[in-house]
Amino acid sequence: MDLTWNPLRACIRTLNPKEEKYMQGEVKFKRQVFLKNVMRLKVFIIHFYEFGKLFENCFEWDSKIQSFSALSVWLLLCYYFEPWMIAVGILLIFLKQYIVKTLSGPASIQWDDTADSDEMDDEEEEAKDNLGEEKKTLKERLQAIQEVTQSVQNAIGKIASLLESVKNTFNFTVPYLSWIAIAILVAAAVILYFIPIRYLLMFWGTNKFLRRILRPHSVPNNELMDLLSRVPDDEMMLDYKDLKILSGSGETMERRRDVKKKHKTS
Repeated sequence: MDLTWNPLRACIRTLNPKEEKYMQGEVKFKRQVFLKNVMRLKVFIIHFYEFGKLFENCFEWDSKIQSFSALSVWLLLCYYFEPWMIAVGILLIFLKQYIVKTLSGPASIQWDDTADSDEMDDEEEEAKDNLGEEKKTLKERLQAIQEVTQSVQNAIGKIASLLESVKNTFNFTVPYLSWIAIAILVAAAVILYFIPIRYLLMFWGTNKFLRRILRPHSVPNNELMDLLSRVPDDEMMLDYKDLKILSGSGETMERRRDVKKKHKTS
């Protein structure tokens, strides 16, 4: 085989859409693959959760040095921030990973070895899964599947509910809440027009960091999410329509009874 390699053309081809594979096997549902994909996603969720907890602890002032340092970094970052710093920050991540990779010195694996190892791993995993399934009872397997599918179902339901609440906010499903959102957006547009965003971020960050000191008994909240939580989603609207129909049918039944009583008395 003759391979002709042009780095410039390869770079241009990389930034274009990937070639579509027309010969693909039919993907079937497998419990092992489903659980494996959930665990793959769980790793990233745990990282984001730990970062969120660390970010939240800075507001609680459990460690005064950590909170004061975070407040100082936030104010300096907001005051001196420029858009090019985002690209530099991402480049620093690449630099860190490159240094770690060079120091650890990973062994290079050839393509044939990886393909063979993947096939062997798949066969070994299937054999182990078959042995493990024989040992497990049917009740345990169903319970494990139910727990994972329930967590995925709840997560998808929360995302769908949030998106439907956003849609219903713009649709004037609850006019009072929609007008509140309009007033907030008008006020935000006026404030952003007259005050630079860096000063607003500095004020917002200082308010968040000093909340624990100035208002120790206040509950941390997100005003945007609080507003969206008041907007009903499509499921709530269907339930409301059903209740309205039931209440309407109850009123008609009472009216019919009143008419019958009037006829009897007359």
